[in-house]
Amino acid sequence: MKRGITFLFCFVIAFVVVYAQPIVSPLKESEKEAIRDTHEVIDQTHPMYDSDNLPASGCANYIGKLFIDFPDLKALADRGQVTVVLSKNGKISKIEVSNHSVDISPFKIGETLADMSENITFVSGFSLKNKKNKVNIELGDSELNYNPLVRFKNGSYAILHFSHTTGKLEKVEYLTVNELTKNSIYKNFSAE
Repeated sequence: MKRGITFLFCFVIAFVVVYAQPIVSPLKESEKEAIRDTHEVIDQTHPMYDSDNLPASGCANYIGKLFIDFPDLKALADRGQVTVVLSKNGKISKIEVSNHSVDISPFKIGETLADMSENITFVSGFSLKNKKNKVNIELGDSELNYNPLVRFKNGSYAILHFSHTTGKLEKVEYLTVNELTKNSIYKNFSAE
């Protein structure tokens, strides 16, 4: 019994000392400044964009527009640097790029998913609407690691294809929503 009372007394004293310390001797201004500096560094490394709302750049700017209006894209296709798929009305519905010399910003052929994750937060769920209905796509772990989906602010999409052996970006497919829903590579794909 005596040991129990002694333990309880020591525990209460330790408890009071530990929790009263910040009240009795608060942090000095220099310590507060060091903590603030640490938080600022963390905030600077936070990703800039979510993969469901990237600004359109590179080949994403061509999607959904008339092929005839872009002679530079036609020249790339003629040289075999890109593959272009047109819809019935002559608009660009899909562009495949696996060449280093083609602008696919913010991505780069040969870049790893980890490198991209410094600027982009990849999300696993997408809800989109094509001409006929609403479609939900849920990416599994393997799809998120090797074939993540990206949505641009202009309404186009990109599927990034990473190598299973090297983990580096090998190809980017830019697509319209209709092309994506028509030829989806994703397993968890549902239409409402």
